[in-house]
Amino acid sequence: MVVAWHDNLPGAAMFDHRVIGTHVSQFYPAADVALQRADRQLKIASILGADTREGWYRRANGSVFWGVTVIEALQLKNGELHGYSHVTRHSRDPRGCGHMTAGRVSRQLFMCTGVAAVA
Repeated sequence: MVVAWHDNLPGAAMFDHRVIGTHVSQFYPAADVALQRADRQLKIASILGADTREGWYRRANGSVFWGVTVIEALQLKNGELHGYSHVTRHSRDPRGCGHMTAGRVSRQLFMCTGVAAVA
């Protein structure tokens, strides 16, 4: 579940209050939601510490873009999973017809109570 959105980074997407309290899968296209791609990325990050993926993503307004996402597991000092940092950077459209939007970053922090919550 998304619990915070930090839009104070250079080029960050503007905060949209509608995303707070929703599952991070809202930023994935329907085909990826059906494959539970977001949950699998969270699981991989919880095991390996981070996961990176390039692909199509959705903005809060429903439009889609090509980007690279890095999900990093955030752990407490005792090693317990506390949540995740989710950073998406726009990149060149792989179809070759898009424009370069690298540098525009959206960042969301969302948390869960443990690995079982993302399994």
